[in-house]
Amino acid sequence: MIAAALEPLRSHTVLPPEDVGQLRRLMTALLAVGNETGDGSPSSPIGAGPAEDGDLVMRKRSRSAALVPPGGQAVDLPAALVDVLVDVARAMLAGQAVTISPMSRRLTTQEAADVLGVSRPTLVKLLERGEIPYERPGRHRRVRIDDLLEYQERRRAERQAVLSELTRTAQETGLYEMSAADYREALQRARHAGD
Repeated sequence: MIAAALEPLRSHTVLPPEDVGQLRRLMTALLAVGNETGDGSPSSPIGAGPAEDGDLVMRKRSRSAALVPPGGQAVDLPAALVDVLVDVARAMLAGQAVTISPMSRRLTTQEAADVLGVSRPTLVKLLERGEIPYERPGRHRRVRIDDLLEYQERRRAERQAVLSELTRTAQETGLYEMSAADYREALQRARHAGD
């Protein structure tokens, strides 16, 4: 059993269950991290009664979650894993399938390009411009997943800032109050003003 658990994980997709009752209780428990039963003891997943084998248990003092395997002792779950469980439960409650796909901490340029949804040559340009750090342990570049995710978050924040600025400018100039025809006319005037 343990040997099978230690085999490399392959990418697979999990469909939400037909009955989402257990999923709702799990989500309630995951979101209640830090709540206690009142006597300082760990709370049960649904806030009533003692935890049963295989239940997720919330603990006040450590603000973490623990898993109690059948016939076993509670094992604390890292905060990152609790966050993943919350994301998975949210997606499944929304009726979405979830794909679990393990990744190395250091990616090839093609793997990194796939994560960003860009071509490999585009990723290489980003690396060469210094926008994403990389390592070159041998002939090939390797990109650390945390550097890639940091770049992705930075780009998201930049796009959000630009969108907010465009929205603010449009509101100040009254573009939201214009009809579509007035907007097209103002756009044409702005284009011709640059000529």
